[in-house]
Amino acid sequence: MDIGVPLTCGLWTSGKGGAGVRHAVPMSRPPSALPTSLTAPVFTRREAVRAGVRPDRLLAEDITWIDRGLYSRIGPEVRERDIVAAYTRGEEGVMACGITAARIWGLPLPWEHSARGIAAAKEKAERRAKAAGARNQAPERAASAERSGHSPRPTRDAVPDDAEDAAVAEGAARAPGTRRRVRRAGAAAGEPGTAWAPPPVHLLAGRSRRRSSARVVWHRRQPRDPGAGPSGVVLDEGTRVTSRLQTWQDLAAVLSAEDLTIIGDHLVRIPRDIYEGRTGPHCTVEDLVRAAARCRGPGAKRLRQAVADVRVGSDSPAETRLRLAVRAAGLPEPVLNRTLNLPGAWLGTPDLAWPEWKVCVEHEGAHHREEKQFDSDITRTENRQEMGWLEVRTVATDLRDSCARGVARIARALREHGWHG
Repeated sequence: MDIGVPLTCGLWTSGKGGAGVRHAVPMSRPPSALPTSLTAPVFTRREAVRAGVRPDRLLAEDITWIDRGLYSRIGPEVRERDIVAAYTRGEEGVMACGITAARIWGLPLPWEHSARGIAAAKEKAERRAKAAGARNQAPERAASAERSGHSPRPTRDAVPDDAEDAAVAEGAARAPGTRRRVRRAGAAAGEPGTAWAPPPVHLLAGRSRRRSSARVVWHRRQPRDPGAGPSGVVLDEGTRVTSRLQTWQDLAAVLSAEDLTIIGDHLVRIPRDIYEGRTGPHCTVEDLVRAAARCRGPGAKRLRQAVADVRVGSDSPAETRLRLAVRAAGLPEPVLNRTLNLPGAWLGTPDLAWPEWKVCVEHEGAHHREEKQFDSDITRTENRQEMGWLEVRTVATDLRDSCARGVARIARALREHGWHG
């Protein structure tokens, strides 16, 4: 996994429409070049001054103010981890934590807190702002046309496209009445008359006192993961973050038990070396159990509830969500991604399976639409049918409303093959 991938659409980038506010002062000549030692796309005022930059140089047109004492160059796309790196370079005790650390690690967050979800919310806010601007200009165009003797062309209000949320049912589906524990990132951007703002960056300040802002939220407690080194920190390309295990523990204060279970399944899953370049899981189930046991404060009870539901074998949030819904509905618990070895037949490795009743489930993610995978899926399905297996193929719509449709289809298949629950 490449955890250095930019968060899409330059969500933390500066300039027009971005997070920063440009502070430009008139200059009679082009600003002097920045020192060669100041190469990072984001840097602090202290870092710039140490490199020999005069304070008034930070007001030039080629530099954008992001937050108190934090600046970026105009042009390069600014990633969330660039902001983290700027702070961690200047002070040893600073590191990314919480939601920010989870995004840097690529943990499977709920849709609205993932990089893709934030990008979708930003694009939606921009479309709404553009549509609102067009509506505000309509009376002026009508009046101008009336004065000139021409009839204005009829206009149509833009309809916000909510397809992003619907298409990612894996991350958006929830039971009726379930309340998200974290405020929707960028939700205010969807309200009329408000501007888009990226979610804040969460940083751990160690023992020092820091004042939070709309851009950066500072936390003061120490990490509590003794298994990730003496300070519970992982160092990656100059960016310090809390370990995956510590990050999962921290998220208990803001995420639901189901979301924590999904992340727990991700941490303990056995990777495919050919695709991921590793053979062992990020954590063991025992690691999660110990972390949950020592957790105190907000979310501790949720974390212990979540770890009891963690299983080795789920390869995606969709599979975990479906497994949890199946169990909640009183159906037998399935085996997960276990290869079905039968003499003379290749039956593959179904996402969920009930060998006792010869029923299995395959969730059709995006990769199943690739031609090579599609051909393989057809062959595998035919082999299963010949051996008396009943295959249920689920899609995103099966996961909506607490996976109601998916659970109903699985229950029907189990009953057809002899289950009497």
